Amino acid sequence: MIFPLKIVGAVAQSCYWGDRAIRSDLVEGLIATENDYTSNLAAAIRRQINSRAIPDLRATSYVLKPSVERVLGADACIVLANAKEFKLCIFEAKWPRFSTNVNCWDSLQRGSGRSHFDEQIQRQDRLAHSLPTWEMFYSEHPFGEQPSYMPKYVSACVWHEHASAASKARANKNTPWTDNELIGLLESHASQIDTLIRDVCLCLRGQLFSGSNYLATFDNQDIPSEILVIRYNASNLDA
Repeated sequence: MIFPLKIVGAVAQSCYWGDRAIRSDLVEGLIATENDYTSNLAAAIRRQINSRAIPDLRATSYVLKPSVERVLGADACIVLANAKEFKLCIFEAKWPRFSTNVNCWDSLQRGSGRSHFDEQIQRQDRLAHSLPTWEMFYSEHPFGEQPSYMPKYVSACVWHEHASAASKARANKNTPWTDNELIGLLESHASQIDTLIRDVCLCLRGQLFSGSNYLATFDNQDIPSEILVIRYNASNLDA
């Protein structure tokens, strides 16, 4: 494990309540775009963690110049670090707007004529074997009125491997994804951020890296613009 069990629980709960809080803002019309949600999500998780005032546990979030997101196919990175090692998680965010629009969330790339979402998933393939990667779908439905394929209080998350399999199985990649295609994926594989983060912290997913030079793992090229660093500095990880 990268953190002791009690810290894993605190981090997972912070991610859950951070996402739930920003979904509440989305429901109230206070969030304008996917990027707005993602930035607010990172800040909300940071506040959840730091307000717990757990010794040696701190979170920091910051934004880099968004010049290379298209290369990686991901919007945000979550760093989970202790004093000696770290893990990196990346995710791509989508807001399907199921309650207000139909088939509006994907588009065709101008250059290739292929689905933008398919190409993002394909670009993630290079790092997904070592960096836990997921697709995250935001929901504007009021609490209690969300469709059955979305979590009750938070966003829907799908591990990259499931999204990649669904993408490769599409008969025609020269058309955007439809709502029904996404609904099928969510019905089969939807999870939520606290579950995914817990799996990563328990070392069920992803590669451990030594040191603290987090961004060098991306070869200083494919770094998402939104970064959240969650660090536990205690020397005894068995506490």
